[in-house]
Amino acid sequence: MMNSILDNLLDESGLAAVLNLPLRLIRRWRTSGDGPAFLQFGDCVRYRPEDVLSWLKSRETPRQRESEVAHAR
Repeated sequence: MMNSILDNLLDESGLAAVLNLPLRLIRRWRTSGDGPAFLQFGDCVRYRPEDVLSWLKSRETPRQRESEVAHAR
């Protein structure tokens, strides 16, 4: 079970690829506290997919939510 948990963690490059954003922006968010929650093991930084999803949902604007509801109809 532990391997499957660790296999799902994203490193900074993986998060940048998933979000299609520059690595430097991911790093800036992390150091400023604006990005998703992360785990740190020495110099290694990892992101849990569920933390990334939660962070993304927290950044939704009311307009994005309205658009999703309209598309669901």
